[in-house]
Amino acid sequence: MRWWRSMRFGPRTVPQMVPRTVSRTVPGTVPGRVPRTVPQMASPVVPLQGLLLLLLALPAGPAAAQCSIPGPATPVANYAATLARVARASCLGDPKADTHALVSRFDALVEQPIVLGQTERLLAAVDLLVGEATRGVAGAHEHDHWRAMLAELGATRTQIAAMKDLHAPRAWLDAMEAAIPAKWKQPGGGVALPMVLGGQPVKLLEPVAACTNEQPCAAFQSRLALIRIANLMARLQRYGEQNSLDAQYAAADLALGQWESYRSKARHQYIWEVALNGALMGDELCPKDAGTGMRMGFCKVPTSQIILLHPEGALRFARTAQKASELKPALLIEIIGRYQWEWVQVDGRDTGEMTRRFGYSLAASYTGTSTEKEWAFGPMLHWGDYTLAITKAGGGGRWSVVLNLALGERFFSRKQSVVDELAKVRKTDVLDLLLK
Repeated sequence: MRWWRSMRFGPRTVPQMVPRTVSRTVPGTVPGRVPRTVPQMASPVVPLQGLLLLLLALPAGPAAAQCSIPGPATPVANYAATLARVARASCLGDPKADTHALVSRFDALVEQPIVLGQTERLLAAVDLLVGEATRGVAGAHEHDHWRAMLAELGATRTQIAAMKDLHAPRAWLDAMEAAIPAKWKQPGGGVALPMVLGGQPVKLLEPVAACTNEQPCAAFQSRLALIRIANLMARLQRYGEQNSLDAQYAAADLALGQWESYRSKARHQYIWEVALNGALMGDELCPKDAGTGMRMGFCKVPTSQIILLHPEGALRFARTAQKASELKPALLIEIIGRYQWEWVQVDGRDTGEMTRRFGYSLAASYTGTSTEKEWAFGPMLHWGDYTLAITKAGGGGRWSVVLNLALGERFFSRKQSVVDELAKVRKTDVLDLLLK
């Protein structure tokens, strides 16, 4: 009978756990003997209240139970096993598990919002660890290990100090990886191989020879301090990588904004203009690897573009026109020209917003009406979204002014607003002004 058949439901009932006894054969019985059986509880139906109580009784998390760092006066049952357990990166050096003052000071330097540059933060953090290693050298235990650690940290500090002069993100990241290599991750990852510190092989996870199980051991605290520094250096490497990733994300976000401005705010381009301007994006905008000649990353956004045989609709200005719809339509072709801009800067850094958009070109305009059909040529200027060309027809033709649609609408809207304001002024007010 299946278990759900043994459940009773009623108006005020909950599922009942009904045990039943079954038999199972114990593996590994001796041949020739009757297999013995033991009673086994069938799969029970756990009441909901019991399940909740069971969940509440579970420990808060494995880290809290497993990362118990013994103090100087605490006797340890098994020093080798305890060393392997607390050496993990989630224990020694982790601010959530390790309450040592060094960890909190280190966390304040690399994680809290203080006014320090990225390289300065790394230097301050390494200086903190150098001070701890200096005290370890002056201590009473594991002098060889501490001297090797101090020499390694000193060399690391020298390399980081030289990074102040690096401004290219790739060069800075390469220098950071050289100064803080991946070897610092070995103790926190449980790797028992020797680390080379200060040119000397050091096994931080080997058992502490001076320690006897079930007795307090000061030398064990010295070893924990060494591993704590190694784990903090591994954290420092991740911090440097994270900051570089943040910088790369910011650069990608900036490039996305600038390309969007290039698409929407620069002059729209026909396919031949796209091909020409793309071909003109040299190594300065699209750098190549010196060895392979392959493109490195995304191309930077240019700050200018060539205009070539660019047709668009326009309006030819007429003195008798009272609104933009009364201007004569014209076909405008920019034969050759250039359009350029700058990026708005905030705190000395470029943003994705364009400013000072300006351009010029040689233009040809064609007007075809019932009374005239003629080509005219002349210079053309761009300022922001507005375009103005002054052209003259050949064979002694007359000069004309050609506007783009945006400028035409703006001119007549401003003209109408001026007319409306003047209409509000009474003639008596003007006479009073002139006679006074």
